[in-house]
Amino acid sequence: MEKQEFEMLMKQDSIRKHQTAAESLDVLLNENPGEKRVSLIINNNSNCNIIVRFAGEKFYNLPIYRHSKNFIVVEKGTYSLGANLCNARYSATKTFDDSATMTLAENQ
Repeated sequence: MEKQEFEMLMKQDSIRKHQTAAESLDVLLNENPGEKRVSLIINNNSNCNIIVRFAGEKFYNLPIYRHSKNFIVVEKGTYSLGANLCNARYSATKTFDDSATMTLAENQ
């Protein structure tokens, strides 16, 4: 089931990639305290394709190919994050007030 969702999200992601890239660069290059959004880069160092799920006041799903990275622009705030990293479950609560880079990997 998640494999089909991943494929659908990747199709949507590829259609919006230019817009998302421009938006992400705008947020990164023009960071100011009044900005309500942050740009996040997430590295997937696992051997599986993953969907990183953000749950907060707003919800986002970010698909990332294995051994790759993807980026997203989200509203500032606190989110519960979740992802299936092959046979491991990633779960965390994070507050994003600034743009950031995260790396997810399987436990070796």
